[in-house]
Amino acid sequence: MRLTQGIHRAVQLHAAHPALVGEGVHWSWAQFADRVARLAGVLQALGVEPGDRIAILAPNTPAHVEAYFGTLWAGAVMVPVNTRWALPEKVHCLTDAGARVLIVDATYAGEIPALRTACPALQSILAVGLANIAGHSAGAGLSDSLDYESALA
Repeated sequence: MRLTQGIHRAVQLHAAHPALVGEGVHWSWAQFADRVARLAGVLQALGVEPGDRIAILAPNTPAHVEAYFGTLWAGAVMVPVNTRWALPEKVHCLTDAGARVLIVDATYAGEIPALRTACPALQSILAVGLANIAGHSAGAGLSDSLDYESALA
């Protein structure tokens, strides 16, 4: 049994019913399943294979829930990074887990350059809300981060 089977079943039974509500989001089960599947596709396009580690550094948001299930849908393993940790602790977590992809909320955009430098196994960074960071395309270490919503589109 896969942990994503519950999403499939909810779509079969309640496709139009609310699945995720909060922070300006009101997704039905069909919409949620579509976004989770698209994220899994993005991860696979980035070279993620079953068993690879995908880390998430974000507060409890709709993107966090989506990232959790998208990672499972892609066959990868979710590595939650405690948002209250200091930078060295985050680096240790990412390095110890061997995370290949980091999904990070824009709240932590200032840490992206240091994490990229300190964690050589990180191949890709998906930044949630990156488009909202003024001048991100010219920012140090942010230009090679992928905008989460753009990637899903």
